Amino acid sequence: MSAVFAFVACKNNVSAPYQKVKVLAEEMAVLNCRLNMMQDSFDLMWVEMNQKLSENLPTTMKPDEIKNMLGVKNVPLIKMFESYQTFGDSLKQSLDIVEKTDREMVSRLHLVKNNLHALEDKKMLLFEKIHAEYPDLLDEYKSLFMAITQKKCTNESSQKSHQG
Repeated sequence: MSAVFAFVACKNNVSAPYQKVKVLAEEMAVLNCRLNMMQDSFDLMWVEMNQKLSENLPTTMKPDEIKNMLGVKNVPLIKMFESYQTFGDSLKQSLDIVEKTDREMVSRLHLVKNNLHALEDKKMLLFEKIHAEYPDLLDEYKSLFMAITQKKCTNESSQKSHQG
């Protein structure tokens, strides 16, 4: 009986790191999905803004200036163009909204990246511990981690990313 208990205890000890790796990888996957969604939102915001700009720019603007302006995804830089002063109020308001949204997105982006860095530190410590205690399982746990974090983002992971 004691041999069975020892086997089960050993098995449970091995499953603890497995659970930690799994949970950590899932947390990182959710944050990576959030990061991807944020980048997609940023890109979409600028596609829409550039469309509005190109439809509403003064006809007196030179083609090179238009090309340069549409290539900039930075409202303060756009405001530095001399032609900005000739924009209509509606276009200026749209740029102000994009600028505010951009600032908010950058703040959230920094938060997500900081959380990812903290999880990366946890991962390194966890793998060091696994290497010390279960060296022959390290590759298996690394593979598990990679399999979870490399999964394609889904609606479920997108929903989880909005909860945190």
